[in-house]
Amino acid sequence: MVHRIIQAVAGSGKTYYITHDIDPTKRYLFVTFTNGNVDNIRNELIDSKQILNHYSVSTFSKFLIDWCLKPFVSKMIPVGISQHNGEFTEISPPEARDDNGNYNPKYFKQDNYKHYLDKYNRMYLNRISTLVKFNLQKNREYKELVLKQLQTFVDKIIVDEYQDLTGAEFNVLVNLMKLTKKSIPFLLVGDFLQSGVSQSTRNSTSKLIDIKNVDDLGALLKKKIWQYN
Repeated sequence: MVHRIIQAVAGSGKTYYITHDIDPTKRYLFVTFTNGNVDNIRNELIDSKQILNHYSVSTFSKFLIDWCLKPFVSKMIPVGISQHNGEFTEISPPEARDDNGNYNPKYFKQDNYKHYLDKYNRMYLNRISTLVKFNLQKNREYKELVLKQLQTFVDKIIVDEYQDLTGAEFNVLVNLMKLTKKSIPFLLVGDFLQSGVSQSTRNSTSKLIDIKNVDDLGALLKKKIWQYN
């Protein structure tokens, strides 16, 4: 199974391509960064007269919640994460250091469920990607469950505007591509030179910050996705 990347600048017709040049017998999962792009993709799919139950379109965050979190929270680590009450919060979680650089006693590391849940057992929205990545890397049962669900309902995954995925999100994408490399192809579409994410955020969290050309991108992804151990 081969994963592909299409480097396409804005206005080049990539949305039209990914919604019209598809196999009507396959089931597609479209993932993008913003709600606006979700609407654009859905409108193009309707225009192309695709069968409605053959595709699903969502933001990357909603994809993680619906496909990688909610169905399997009882199987996830660290121990205690199953206490999640199903609600999410946009409140910023405690960081390891306070504004003065001092250690914050209210901070919990990634191997503690309190890193992801507040005192009401709501999950921090900005740590969902970290939790999914943690489980994809360390939880074999969870990986098998995620893979089985994707194989059951999806034939191909298309990620639009992949360059807007920041640190943990991009790591999740890479881990999912490694997980599905023998069964479900990914197509990544976007322009790594044009990100909708603020440059300061991208600089601090994205692995794409050092990518200057297509060869650099290929080297990064080959090492992490196509290289077999």
